[in-house]
Amino acid sequence: MVAQCRKWISDCFGNHEVCRQRVGAIENWLPTRLLDTGSPSEPPSVRLVISTNLNAARTSYLALSHCWGKLEIIILRLSTLDEFQEGIPLAALPRTFQHAVVMTRALGYRYLWIDSLCIIQDSSDDWQYEATLMGEVYGQADCVLAATGSKDGNGGLFQEREPQLFAPFEVGAKFVFHNETYLCIRKEFWERELANAPLNQRGWVVQERMLSPRTLQFGKNQIFWQCREVEACETLPKEIPQDFIYFGDRDGDGFKRWMQPDSGARSIALGPYDPWGHVVEVYTRTLLTKSQDKLIAISGIARKMSLTLDDVYLAGLWRNNLINGLLWKVNMGEQIDGSPSRRTTVYRAPTWSWASIDGMVTQVLDSDLYGDDLVSILDASTDPVGSDEYGQLKGGRITLEGIVKLIRKPSFFYFSGNDISGTYHPDDYHLSQNMDECYILPLRYHRIARFFEDELWGLVIRPIRSIPNGFERVGLFQVNEEEDICNVGNLKGGDTKGNYGLTDSEERRIIHLL
Repeated sequence: MVAQCRKWISDCFGNHEVCRQRVGAIENWLPTRLLDTGSPSEPPSVRLVISTNLNAARTSYLALSHCWGKLEIIILRLSTLDEFQEGIPLAALPRTFQHAVVMTRALGYRYLWIDSLCIIQDSSDDWQYEATLMGEVYGQADCVLAATGSKDGNGGLFQEREPQLFAPFEVGAKFVFHNETYLCIRKEFWERELANAPLNQRGWVVQERMLSPRTLQFGKNQIFWQCREVEACETLPKEIPQDFIYFGDRDGDGFKRWMQPDSGARSIALGPYDPWGHVVEVYTRTLLTKSQDKLIAISGIARKMSLTLDDVYLAGLWRNNLINGLLWKVNMGEQIDGSPSRRTTVYRAPTWSWASIDGMVTQVLDSDLYGDDLVSILDASTDPVGSDEYGQLKGGRITLEGIVKLIRKPSFFYFSGNDISGTYHPDDYHLSQNMDECYILPLRYHRIARFFEDELWGLVIRPIRSIPNGFERVGLFQVNEEEDICNVGNLKGGDTKGNYGLTDSEERRIIHLL
């Protein structure tokens, strides 16, 4: 097992040019603190070291990705900072950490990064600072050890298993003129072992997976290897055929390739911002222990994406793609656990941002949108809690000019049909049930080739009484040309004679979305 892991790492460093390229990488960068697992000639030990005392040019490290779970684990505190630099008893570490130390040594490395032992957990200042570096920590690590199959620190990297149950098996087939032997394996093993594994349900893990150049995923039944050129596993150690690999829902590893300049995987996404839309979809199908971490836990990817796009980040959206970015919707109004989506009561992001909602978000592809004459963005900004525009926010607004029309309160949510005008997708089901006045704001036309008819998409908004011309988003609408935009989500009331019920002389207003 260890020999195969070392071979994957060696092959990657020796032969994969793409994996050696790192977008926005800082030369000779190290995390603030690392764990020293001891000299190769000595038994394994653990000691916290301050990285400024190391030779950065000659120091490589691994990082651990794991589930905290409900288990009480040893953590770094202000009171133990000096003590941990003297040493941490190996026996005091949970099983997953012990295995990570052993694996670090077995792979020929000395230094390891573990969040709970390298970030001072009872210092909000240290946590806030280190949270901004998460993208670098995982992106600069030589390899990430992921405790994929473990729900907490007791699960470990190494699982009890029966490899023969998952090994490929041969099936012989007789044809009229010849015989063939086929190697068979369960096609859904990638989804079952990785996409739906305990670790990959955690929100913080999305950027840990996507930004790390190399990852060893220790699953329940076998080890998987992922880098920017190859996916492999113990069952298929050379390479897993792409037909087996699942890049939807919680599985975001295709982003490893999208991040690279001139990557062939970019053909998967038809527009420069489409990879970000995929990241949002993956991320909003995971769970966060602390709701306020919604923007912080994805900030590492956002920083890297800003370098690729050369754009300004605004609460989970991008300035130069802001109109398209507003066209997100909550998939059937649900969170990942099946409960109704909801807008948080404690401020987290402006209502126009998907980060203001707990729910499974879907983002439409840019390549399917057109029409620049419906709305004009006049200004857009966010107000961060501190100095980090990628982190926690205390405000944000978009000032725009567009068509704003009073509509009937929608009666039907999520569904369309012959008797209903368009489809209304509320952000928060209960909020939409109780609102008394709402308006529509058309944004873009959506091309639907399979039906040979286009739709008009936009926002449903409601006024904020305390702010002149202030509105908040409550949902998204879509209507076809023969439906009345002012009747979206209600029973049809007659023929609109085309053009979505709009006239050529619709009044445009300047409003503020908050």
